[in-house]
Amino acid sequence: MQTKRPWNIFNQSIKNRLQFDPHQLKRPLSVLCIKAPTTNIQPLGTILTRFISFHYDDYNVYMVETSSPVITKMIMQELAPYLIRNKTSAGLSNSFTHLHQFNQFYQQAVKAIRLGKANKFNQYHDYIALDLLDHIRQD
Repeated sequence: MQTKRPWNIFNQSIKNRLQFDPHQLKRPLSVLCIKAPTTNIQPLGTILTRFISFHYDDYNVYMVETSSPVITKMIMQELAPYLIRNKTSAGLSNSFTHLHQFNQFYQQAVKAIRLGKANKFNQYHDYIALDLLDHIRQD
């Protein structure tokens, strides 16, 4: 079974917006996914408007800068009312610095939603052990 690679969708957009070397991003990024069955990309607060976004599968996907815990905290605070109001969840991957890793970190964000709490902002690093157990169980 071939895995879909959402990063192909917006490769040119990333080049234009982030001005990156494809082998080494200038700053660490993370993938933020919000469960949204229909395409509904909209500004959620002020901070997410600065990042690249697109809709893929059942998720609104954002590439966000996470070089500072302050940025992550701001995103969490701005998303909390939206998640509760829309009865949905968000997942944030670990940070990555090489664009070819995007698909792996997209999967982390999706797993954070799947393994995390409903109507909450879930970070993958909080669920690494559950992900490992789930993987072992499937094998």
